[in-house]
Amino acid sequence: MIILPTTPGPKVAEPYFKDMGGWQEPTVGGGDAVRIDHLGDRHGITVQLPPMKFDDTAGTKHGRVWISRLKRGMSEGVRLQFIQPDYAPPINSANLGAAAAQATLIPVTGATPNKLIPEGIGCTIIKAATGRRYFHTVNTDANTGASGSFNLSVHPRTRVSLVVGDTIVFSPLEIEGRLIGNEQRWTLDEARTVGLQFQIEEIA
Repeated sequence: MIILPTTPGPKVAEPYFKDMGGWQEPTVGGGDAVRIDHLGDRHGITVQLPPMKFDDTAGTKHGRVWISRLKRGMSEGVRLQFIQPDYAPPINSANLGAAAAQATLIPVTGATPNKLIPEGIGCTIIKAATGRRYFHTVNTDANTGASGSFNLSVHPRTRVSLVVGDTIVFSPLEIEGRLIGNEQRWTLDEARTVGLQFQIEEIA
């Protein structure tokens, strides 16, 4: 897994949700459409970076590093940090309090007490055994309570079974997966700046 640089941050980031199920409409007549769900709903993100110098002699925003890691990430996968604009999470992370099968309700412990986790914010589940990241969003408001133990409802349904020791992180958010497409391109202009854009989609 290739860790992408954290500087510069994306100029434009467009997260998206991929629904692996769908609605089946009747082929004849006007009957009800039927929802067919499949496990494996996941997220992706399209990123456009600001112009960078190929070699940034005044700082650390090297276009050459981004190019190198995106090329390697074509075969190894990539991991990217991104922000939730205009929002500071009340807690950074918490631990899984009990084993949970593939589900939308996760038992959590070890959180800062009496904090509100609001609906719609993102969170990254980190598997302790593999280090793999899974991006989710919070379904409904949750309060960590006096003990710091609570149940967190997430979307989509978790794609792997969770065990004690796995971690839920609210900041920084991370998404990891494959780079979409079979090639990576970059632009070089007369000002010696590099332009890059790419798309990541979760593998599992």
